[in-house]
Amino acid sequence: MRPFGVALFTTCGLLIAGVLAIAFFGSGEDGEPRARFALGPAEHDVAPAAIALPSGRAARYVNNNLVSDLALLEETAEGSLPRIADDGRTPMAAYAASFTAVDKRPRIALVISGIGMSDSLTALALAKLPPDITLSIVPFAPNVQTVVDGARGRGHEVLLEVPMEPLDYPESDPGPNALMVAANAENNIKKLNLTLRKATGYVGITGLLGGRFLGEMPALQPVLESVSHRGLMFFDNGTFANSVALTAARHAATPFALGSIRLDSVQTPDALDNQLAELQMLAIQSGSAIGTAAIAPVTIERIANWAEQLDSRGYVLVPLTQLAAKPPTAP
Repeated sequence: MRPFGVALFTTCGLLIAGVLAIAFFGSGEDGEPRARFALGPAEHDVAPAAIALPSGRAARYVNNNLVSDLALLEETAEGSLPRIADDGRTPMAAYAASFTAVDKRPRIALVISGIGMSDSLTALALAKLPPDITLSIVPFAPNVQTVVDGARGRGHEVLLEVPMEPLDYPESDPGPNALMVAANAENNIKKLNLTLRKATGYVGITGLLGGRFLGEMPALQPVLESVSHRGLMFFDNGTFANSVALTAARHAATPFALGSIRLDSVQTPDALDNQLAELQMLAIQSGSAIGTAAIAPVTIERIANWAEQLDSRGYVLVPLTQLAAKPPTAP
């Protein structure tokens, strides 16, 4: 009988404790509890960076660098596209990298293309390259806006690469929504818009491949007119001798910049250093020069080392928009 008495005593004790607990805390059916316990956030929880467009007419910044402003966007059948704001502000000016130097030293701009194709190389470029270097972003990245945000967050100016028909098409494939010589202007502008809608925060566009398209005035000029209408600039990297982009930009009154020297035709440290030295000489002769290269580990390393010494050598590194000009409209 003793075990039975112990069990009975224990059961009665639990029932009494339960009644007291309900009297103090309230039951689950009473609605609002009488006692609350606050739980702090877990130490490993980090709020994700917001990349959605802001509501109203507000702007969005990453590290104080503008990446989107609804006043600079319009809704179209192809999506949200850049436009000149009602107050006259252009995306080219609004998203330009901050730069205040006013000295008379020779100016050099660099444009590194292919940003976004490789996560590791993109991270390396953002970590190593100074912010005055302009980054050209491919439209095939899984999330183009995230890549733009990363570049703008580091202070870089951004171009968006637009696929265009190459000289050896179809052996070389420019990818989806490529601008083609045989297509009419309406079709090419629609394809252009499908690329432009992928992100905000860029100052202009440049060609991805495009050897044939850049050489055809009837195909290129309507595209540059659309670019100008949207307040963007066009950058021709200078790779193709047959390019008519400068003439087309004059007719379209499109802000324009032309690459001076391809730095990575041979991807070795010595070859890159020699091309950078040639770029400096051209900047002395002309007052300014623009170098271009595709993203690669050796390219990033040599340019980063070169840029550290550039100021002491008597040159100033500038964002691309500092060397872009709006050509006079052709008669």
